[in-house]
Amino acid sequence: MISPRVLTGVRRFWCRSRAVRVAALALMLGAGASESLAQDARETAPGGPPMGDQHKEQVGTGFAVGPEQIVTAAHGVDRCRAVRIISRESRSIDVVRVVVDRRRDLALVSVRGAQSLLALRVRDQADPITGDRVFLVGFPLQMPLRANLHSFYEGPIAGPGGVGGDPDIFRLGFVALPGMSGAAVLDRSGQVIGVVKSHMIETAPNQGPTLGGQTFVVSGSVLAAFLRDQGIPLASTASERPFSPEEIAAQALSASVAIRCLR
Repeated sequence: MISPRVLTGVRRFWCRSRAVRVAALALMLGAGASESLAQDARETAPGGPPMGDQHKEQVGTGFAVGPEQIVTAAHGVDRCRAVRIISRESRSIDVVRVVVDRRRDLALVSVRGAQSLLALRVRDQADPITGDRVFLVGFPLQMPLRANLHSFYEGPIAGPGGVGGDPDIFRLGFVALPGMSGAAVLDRSGQVIGVVKSHMIETAPNQGPTLGGQTFVVSGSVLAAFLRDQGIPLASTASERPFSPEEIAAQALSASVAIRCLR
């Protein structure tokens, strides 16, 4: 019989644009313990002129919640030198004002020239149900693709609670790729029940393969409270009838934008 050995690992977690180290215990049974890495779901690449410019461009996602009002993750637009919002038609939308709530990791971006965006309904006071299927549309992989291409996700809610049991967070049973930070998480009726915050991946030791991961989501009730604080009225809840994944994808895409931050 092999006696298990306990190995202390280090978990790195990025939250609201600053690194926080979280110590974790991993159980090793002969083959070695896995390592965890949690990070916000932004995509980062060098930006600006190549000749000595050290500024970085980060890409995330946002979605409309009202006339010319866009929600995204706070860490995606906080302390940016410039914020650019790009519609799915690759048209630039003027940014008027950015309000950041670092505690909730939410931001409200007031814009001009975005009348064509569909405002999504935010579902308030609804606890996520483990196993329920949710849907996301966002703009990952923009750096290698260099194109305003969207991606659609569908998968289950893994459970409630974030790092340290944070009650304002719930988890999805899959990893949303970098660039999805700030994307709306939709239920079967096309209502927003959360906002993508970060993801965590599990990898084998010694730079081994990725074993799996989860996505962290700011809950819809936290989003609703943030919008009320900003004076944004919540759209009345329409029929709760379920939509097809194709209908939800089309609806989310009509509301979603890519957000580029130059730091």
